[in-house]
Amino acid sequence: MKPAKERLITLFILILTIIGPVALSIYIHMPRVELPVKYTGLKYSDILNGLFNPIFNPGMDKIGERWFSTEKYYGFKNGSYKCPIPYVDYKFEYPPFTGLLWYISTCTAFKYSTSIDEAALINYYIQSAFIALFYVLLVYSLYLILRDILRIKSLRLLILLLPSTVVYMIYNWDIIAASLAVVGTLLITKGGRGRVQPLLAGLLHGLSISTKILTAGIVYYYIVKYVSTREA
Repeated sequence: MKPAKERLITLFILILTIIGPVALSIYIHMPRVELPVKYTGLKYSDILNGLFNPIFNPGMDKIGERWFSTEKYYGFKNGSYKCPIPYVDYKFEYPPFTGLLWYISTCTAFKYSTSIDEAALINYYIQSAFIALFYVLLVYSLYLILRDILRIKSLRLLILLLPSTVVYMIYNWDIIAASLAVVGTLLITKGGRGRVQPLLAGLLHGLSISTKILTAGIVYYYIVKYVSTREA
């Protein structure tokens, strides 16, 4: 295959694996949008159904379960307290980096709208933008790993078009955690004699775990590998 044609195909695959899943996932989970197929559970997302609605629009009997102070909750409801803080004002079950992203999006949403429904939509758009940006980073990092390290053609990226990617992308923060972990792994595997790359890789892995703890296994692997190398 000619280099120009191969580059064109690679570019097409990169664009397809980025735009397709992102657009479909945003559409599937978007508030106020009814899917052609109902009662499948596809509309559910942690962003809206798991966190936003239970936190900011709880039933009267659920306020004390979510909020540490009912006074803060009613201050939020009457508009005098627009930026409630996760972990401080209400319970938030995700790690700190996710909490930071959540605080940014919810604070922005409630500053622009006093309507819960409109704020939910604004929050959804902001979180979708965060996730989409990290997904672009994830796809490009996987492409570099396939091309430079594994020497595999970029056609393998088409696996990202699987339905699970579409359904679970704009769902929670798994993509962000995976993206940070993959970029950190890429920095380690590409090597480098200086200290900057290992430090940056460690920082990215730390942020990954601070997004969702599921990537902690990768860090454990590199710790074991480092210790075994030192002892050899």
